[in-house]
Amino acid sequence: MNTAFYEEWKQKRVNKIVNIFGSDWFAFKNVLELGACYGDIGYEFIKLGSNVTFVEGRQSNISILKKRLNSKHIRPNVLCLDQNQPYSFNLKYDLVLHLGVLYHLENWQQDLTCAINHAKMMILETVVSTTKNELAEPGIATTYGNDSKYTGLTEKSVVPTQEEIEQHLINSNCKFVRLDTADLNTSWSWSDETQIRHVYDWKYRNIHLYTNPSFPKSILHYRRMWLILI
Repeated sequence: MNTAFYEEWKQKRVNKIVNIFGSDWFAFKNVLELGACYGDIGYEFIKLGSNVTFVEGRQSNISILKKRLNSKHIRPNVLCLDQNQPYSFNLKYDLVLHLGVLYHLENWQQDLTCAINHAKMMILETVVSTTKNELAEPGIATTYGNDSKYTGLTEKSVVPTQEEIEQHLINSNCKFVRLDTADLNTSWSWSDETQIRHVYDWKYRNIHLYTNPSFPKSILHYRRMWLILI
C-alpha cells in the first residue's frame, strides 16, 4: 500500500471532519468507527478527547490496531464484526465514522441502516457508481493494488450510486449534506506508470479534466462524502 497516498487520504478526511465540528467538539464524545482497519483515523479523534470504539472485521487488523495503540499507551475498545451481517450494540454514538467501507459490502442498504440506528450523527464516505446496480468490477480491486484481502471486494459487492444512497437516507428519515468539493480530492500513484485519483467534484469546476477524452477513466474513483443527521 502506498504510504504517501494513505496519509493524504486520511489527513484530508480528518481535516474535513474536524473543520465541520471544530476541534473542541470532540472532547468526551462517544465515536464509533466502522471498518477501522488499523485505527489510524479513530486515533486522531482520541487525541482530540473522544472515546472511540473501533469496529473491524479482520482479526489480523485488530491485532495490529491494538499493538499500535498500546504503543501509544492506549487500551482501545475494539469489536470484531462482519458488516455483511446485521448488528446491534443497543447504543447511540455521538458520531459514527463510516469511511471507505460501504462499497465493499454485499448488502450496503442493510449495513447503512444498522449504522444509522447507532448514530446521532454520521460521516459517510464511499466510492459511488455512475450506473445503477453496478456490480463491483475487477478493475476497482486492481486499482487498489490487486489484493482482494485488502479491498474486501467480492463478486457480490455492489457499488451504489449517489442517488441510491441519498434515497435510502431519505427513506430512513435522515437529513444530510453532501460534501463533494475539490478539497477532498487526492492525487497519488502506485507506480510511475499508473496515476490514480479519488474525485469528488466531477460535476463541478474540474469537469473539463474528467471529460477530457485523453484522461483514462479507469484511474478515477468517483467518491462522495455526507454529513448525516439522524
